Amino acid sequence: MKQIYENIVVIVLLFLSIFVHATMIIANLQITSARNFHANAIEEIQASGLSEEIINQEISLASESGWELKCDKYVNDSYSDVRVELDYTLVGLPLIGDQTTKTIVGYAR
Repeated sequence: MKQIYENIVVIVLLFLSIFVHATMIIANLQITSARNFHANAIEEIQASGLSEEIINQEISLASESGWELKCDKYVNDSYSDVRVELDYTLVGLPLIGDQTTKTIVGYAR
């Protein structure tokens, strides 16, 4: 009878470990996809010469993916920059509703 309880404890710990590792993998995928989108958005904006049309297109693509992209254009006599800020939601533990909003900031020149 003691062996049955030990096996149940091992199985419960195994499922708990699988759940924690799956949550970590999902969080890593969310972070990676947000970083890749942010880097791609900066490249697209730079390649277009800081075009307003491309900036608006990237903002709409981000909203379709559930993210918020903010682009602030800074114009000076000698140069122009666009501050590209991506806010995304990172789901920590799905069962308890743990969510954190993270921000990635970069500049397109």
